[in-house]
Amino acid sequence: GLSVGGYDLTVGNADHDVFLNNTLSSNVVELQLQFRVSEVRSQNNIFFNPTSGFLSGSTTGLTQTTNLTRAGAACATCVNPTAPPDLHTVGALASQVVDQGTPFSCPSTWSCPAVWGAPLEGALDASGSPRVKGTAIDLGAWEP
Repeated sequence: GLSVGGYDLTVGNADHDVFLNNTLSSNVVELQLQFRVSEVRSQNNIFFNPTSGFLSGSTTGLTQTTNLTRAGAACATCVNPTAPPDLHTVGALASQVVDQGTPFSCPSTWSCPAVWGAPLEGALDASGSPRVKGTAIDLGAWEP
């Protein structure tokens, strides 16, 4: 999964981090927020954990937008693990993923590096297919 922040109150921190268009499945924790986390954005992600919740730690400093989270169910209800490297959403949840994402832009309170360019989603998905198909960006790493 993703882990961000210091490992105790006196060492390390996370500030102005973006987790965008990821598909995370079956880790011990999908998104772990440790110590001294501020201004972390999580958007257009799919988080699935078959045994527990997807999030660990305090949500102070975290902004979540347009994520799909699911816990405690069979993986086949969320992603298709038999088609690597693509973890496309299958079944009833497909309608919650396709054309549900929103474009990410630099928040007004941030000073974003020019190297990021625009849009932050990038032109291609994890399989090298166009990031946008249909009316909007799909949730997760793939654009089925």
